[in-house]
Amino acid sequence: MNMRISVLTCIVTSIFGWSACKSKENFGQLENIYGDDSRKTLSKMPPFGSVGRLSNGCTMFMVGPRIALTAAHCAAIEVNTLTVELHADEKGTRMNMQVLERGINLQERKILNQEYDGNISENDWAILLMTDGFSNSCFDVSSALSEGEQLVVAGYSADFISRHGGLPGVSKGCTAHIANNWIEHSCDVTGGGSGGPVSVFRGEKYVAVGLNSFSARVGSKINYDRPDKNTYEIATRISPRVVEKINRYNLKYNGYSSPECNK
Repeated sequence: MNMRISVLTCIVTSIFGWSACKSKENFGQLENIYGDDSRKTLSKMPPFGSVGRLSNGCTMFMVGPRIALTAAHCAAIEVNTLTVELHADEKGTRMNMQVLERGINLQERKILNQEYDGNISENDWAILLMTDGFSNSCFDVSSALSEGEQLVVAGYSADFISRHGGLPGVSKGCTAHIANNWIEHSCDVTGGGSGGPVSVFRGEKYVAVGLNSFSARVGSKINYDRPDKNTYEIATRISPRVVEKINRYNLKYNGYSSPECNK
């Protein structure tokens, strides 16, 4: 059975012939909204001010002064440089981002047409370098996550920013279901949210444990234990290997491996 998924990004249709963005008049019918739309405008306080919108419509977030995470499908193999505007930047300055490493080389058309492959959800991450500036805040990252922990999911969902002056939204209170090496949840996030942080509140700070990836539909291979849902969200879990890579890049470009970002 083929996987029915909706990648949470707004990619220009002339490149891939497809877009996850829905027309404005259809926003109220989005399957990715679970019950009432509970999203609020994202705070600019640390670490959420370090969430940014990439030039291709995806979301990213800083995990060091110059190191960021996004989804691999937001950093397609044809793209090595992007620009970003950080949420906290009142001036709207666009900074240059270089793709350092991808978990897997993905193209949207390839994802949509192939049968489900676990590599999509486990490795849909990319590490970016801000080449001409730095962020004053960033997310701490962790590979530790418990079943049922409450999540905070942020991103530049296209339907939300169109109604809130371009500002990103945040959905809180959904619970994490750990499935193999990814996270299933029902927080509200739509097209444009790919690559945004999935975080938990621990020890008086927010810690990123995953990033937005795509939506799954009932009947797909991945839905083996969720017969009660028509749609749910898939987040790529930040693995120990990715944490190690982030620490290594922070050491290389910032001089220390694990910055205390979230103060």
